[in-house]
Amino acid sequence: MRFPGEFTRDVRYGFRVLRRSPAASLLAVVSIALGMGANTAIFSLLNSLLLRPVSGVRAPHELVGVETGLPSTILDDLAKEPVFAGVCGVSTPLLTTEVHGDPQPVGILATTGGCTETLGMKPEIGRMLQPADDREGSPKVAVLTDSYWRHAFGGRTDALNSTIRIDGVAFTIVGVADPQFHGVLLGFWPGAILPAAQDPSDAHVVSGSRHYSWIHIFARLSPGFPMEQAQSRFRFSAPRLLEHALPPDFQGARRREFLSQRLGLVSAATGLDYMLRKRFTRPVTILLSICLLVLLVSCVNLANLLLARGVRRRGELAVRLAMGASRARIVRQLAVESSHGNCPRPCVGVRG
Repeated sequence: MRFPGEFTRDVRYGFRVLRRSPAASLLAVVSIALGMGANTAIFSLLNSLLLRPVSGVRAPHELVGVETGLPSTILDDLAKEPVFAGVCGVSTPLLTTEVHGDPQPVGILATTGGCTETLGMKPEIGRMLQPADDREGSPKVAVLTDSYWRHAFGGRTDALNSTIRIDGVAFTIVGVADPQFHGVLLGFWPGAILPAAQDPSDAHVVSGSRHYSWIHIFARLSPGFPMEQAQSRFRFSAPRLLEHALPPDFQGARRREFLSQRLGLVSAATGLDYMLRKRFTRPVTILLSICLLVLLVSCVNLANLLLARGVRRRGELAVRLAMGASRARIVRQLAVESSHGNCPRPCVGVRG
């Protein structure tokens, strides 16, 4: 077959062209590299901010969330809604965690009992939290994230059943989460996962027989319920849900404000966000538009450079065709040359 040998000669000739016209070749490479590099960097930032789904959970596209924080008592009523296959709540306090006598602030993911099943979290070693752990009086247990486990315990399996202190309270480590799980809050990688009822911060209170904590809701849509239908049903049920979840100490204007909320569902595939998306989505989108324009200008400049080269080589190409070179052979030669660099002056000496 002639093709492998001809292609090899084309590649060698392309490198000779590159050495023969380094300035033009460098200009082309730098133009495209700047355009592509800037777009890649900005798109990576936009992907992290808006597009990347929550990692380490099952089918994140099926997750929805409520637009605002609510009392944890609303979970009992939400669990009865047929549009949801599972519901849970999370909060993200920053607490002082002490390991081997070394205290340091560590992000905490406090979860209600249904989170392991609703989110579909899996352990790397040990076990994840269970519904029985999220009860007042239950043993205080914690699950570490993989990154914090490796940082604090060097990845040793004997970390299981050892004790860490979180805000001065002793917790027994019962498991390590899957390495792909990095939390559910954008830009916030927790070190430990605790039962919400065992959260040592001041985020929860007990009133009578009911346990109140302000949480963000995650829910998994039931099969067969599209987002639009779930949204409509949730809006219809929202006043009843708010009335039943109303904390008893909410009176007067505070009570009216709480009950007047217009709750809605949003996709939770990309996790929670408190402020980053609201502050940076527009600036990052504008930057990406500018970078796309730069890439377009780079491509136009490169196209003009190649066009000018083609015009200057008309005589050479005509001679090669007259000597019997096939059009496919010439097209392949030009393609190889374009992949290696630009030749601003006639490039002769290659047989057809």
